[in-house]
Amino acid sequence: MKKWMTRVGVGACMLTLCLGAAACGKKEKKTEEQGTPPAVTTEATPESTPEATPEPTATPAPAATATPAPEPTRVPIQIEQNQIPNVYKQKLSEEFRGTVEQIEYKSKAYHTEEKEETIKRANVYLPANYDESKQYDVVFLMHGIGGNENFNEWKIQEESSQIRKILDNLIYYGAIKPVIVVTPNGKTGGGDNSYYTFGQELRNELIPYMDSHYATYAEYDENGYDLTEAREHRAMAGFSMGGMQTINIGLCECLDIIAYTGAFAAAPTSNNSDVIAQKLATFSEEYPVGYFYSICGTEDSTAYWSAKAASAGLANKTDRLEDGVNFTWHEMSGGHSGGYVGALGFYNFLQLAFPEPPLESLFLKDAAVESGFTLGTVMNYSQLSNTYYLPMVTSEFQSITAGNEMKAYSMLDQVGSQNNPEGMPSMNYSQADAIVSFAQENGIGVRGHVLVWDAYMSDWFFREGYKSDGAYVDQETLKARLKYYIDEVVTHFETEFPGVVYCWDVVNEAVGDGGDYKGDDPRHVRTYRNSDENMFQTIIGPDYVEYSFACARETVEKLQAANPDVSIELFYNDYSTFYDEKRDAIIELVKSINSYEKNADGTYKKLCDGIGMQSYIGGYGQQAGCMNTQDITRIEKAVRMFHDLGVKVHVTEMAVRNYDKNKMEQHAEFYGKLFEAYEKLNEEGDLIQNISIWGICDDPMMSKSDYSYKQNGPYCGLFNRGCKRKDAYYEALKALRD
Repeated sequence: MKKWMTRVGVGACMLTLCLGAAACGKKEKKTEEQGTPPAVTTEATPESTPEATPEPTATPAPAATATPAPEPTRVPIQIEQNQIPNVYKQKLSEEFRGTVEQIEYKSKAYHTEEKEETIKRANVYLPANYDESKQYDVVFLMHGIGGNENFNEWKIQEESSQIRKILDNLIYYGAIKPVIVVTPNGKTGGGDNSYYTFGQELRNELIPYMDSHYATYAEYDENGYDLTEAREHRAMAGFSMGGMQTINIGLCECLDIIAYTGAFAAAPTSNNSDVIAQKLATFSEEYPVGYFYSICGTEDSTAYWSAKAASAGLANKTDRLEDGVNFTWHEMSGGHSGGYVGALGFYNFLQLAFPEPPLESLFLKDAAVESGFTLGTVMNYSQLSNTYYLPMVTSEFQSITAGNEMKAYSMLDQVGSQNNPEGMPSMNYSQADAIVSFAQENGIGVRGHVLVWDAYMSDWFFREGYKSDGAYVDQETLKARLKYYIDEVVTHFETEFPGVVYCWDVVNEAVGDGGDYKGDDPRHVRTYRNSDENMFQTIIGPDYVEYSFACARETVEKLQAANPDVSIELFYNDYSTFYDEKRDAIIELVKSINSYEKNADGTYKKLCDGIGMQSYIGGYGQQAGCMNTQDITRIEKAVRMFHDLGVKVHVTEMAVRNYDKNKMEQHAEFYGKLFEAYEKLNEEGDLIQNISIWGICDDPMMSKSDYSYKQNGPYCGLFNRGCKRKDAYYEALKALRD
């Protein structure tokens, strides 16, 4: 993980108003004679089809204020005192229901001297979408007296089982992690005395069977393995006699292999609190009690007094338990009922043992890192004074890209260049430095964007004396200026802010869209953009892209020679990258870049480290074409093809366009599918290293004449105008977590 990938706390933006966060409209340029960098705020020319080339408007609409919208309504997750919420008792549709299968395993009659071999059975609940490539916590759920693996309070093998519905819903609503639940026969033989020897079967046969046949956290080895290593991922719970077993066996005998125990109306033969405290003292402190939860009804004439004797005041007799921290004694009104007290106990216990942190407390950026990529967004100079936008950036992202402040036309100083005695260009870094300084102070990385881009480039840069009416310079002069500019800029940011700018988009949008490049050029390097001539191509020649990368690589190597810790990657960045013709031309261009120069040993020098895939997804300025799943398929194909070139892939300037407020639910679902695709690509082998989202906040007040209206759409964001997370955010988060 890079040194700038630090974790920061939740910012105040979750409670406050974000002013103009999505407003990236194009502002009017100042005249070139003033020598002041133009202030524009978003990239040009994304499209709905490869051929489309939009015209930017001149002035953005003013940002309007709005009242923050509430967070999405979610089912409350909490420990219940008396009743399970009805929503957790409903039968879910089949795709969200777990399945049950029966297992057979060899065991022994441990309650006899002979300990003859016997065949035991158990039912195993597997959560919906059980995946053998993942790891699951395991709960051993014990029955009351007279029961067995099928005849018991739980009836988990039946689809109508109340406990099974509770399990399905707890997982579905994110209250608990997906778990495996085992309901075995709790007797090692025929008599009731065999309940007390079940711990040996649990340790020697049942747990090893589960670890060897299912996707648990244990590192199973048939020649022997350490059961204690996965203890934090095992729980034991039970009703009545099963509650006794949980206390006497799970808590007092098997604490080294089971961390969580739940006793529901524990039977009269349960250890009392004095004995439990003594038993706990025999275990090393390396085996802490994860949680012990005990519940019983006050009208339970069978178990109340024994359960109370075991649990009431227990925390006062041992330093291994603390009330409300890892121990709860729960009295409630009720009799000896597995369907009531037992079910409520099970519902509460699972949330104490294996809670899934609620989505509201998680960060998409952390889930992204676990999936192999960092998360970024856009930052403009004006937003450095926006007290609403900044906390969202510092809380939610590991990377930022300056909207325009690090582009050449923003930093080039015409007057300074005219007065430079060396004849080289001069730069004004003030706004760019402010953005990078903010990133450095907050442990955020910066994507350098962009060194060479023909669009909106200051025309005087190409002219004699840097004069607006001067003659155009020759090839040698322009190459010298460009080389100097690249070296000065890259060196400046690495010297002033070491390690913060982790990559540079060296050249941006050099591949044309049709009719604006020479027909015999497989790279499709543009000669024109709209009606404007590409002066880099005209003066330097068709290899200006390759030359720019060679200059940038030379600078990086110079910096690395002075400091081996320097790590700056060089990218080619473009839009429409997932459409066939543009994608194939980019591949040819990157091949050309990486075969442009040779090393001393005759091998080709890798000048380009990666491809930046601008990802404005959907219809340009209109709803038609938005949320098209074929776009996801195209993106997947392009990522794989770029990766096959041996370069890295970053998703840059991403906006999932949406122009219709009534399609917010569809937009959220599409976002989830998109991030699911990113996750699956990285499961194939870390194909994507960064995703930077530019369409980050909704702006319903945006004028249709605003450049950003067409660019992103007013309802494109992961966040609403109040900087609060939308359903789209949670769908993306769920996609990565699942």
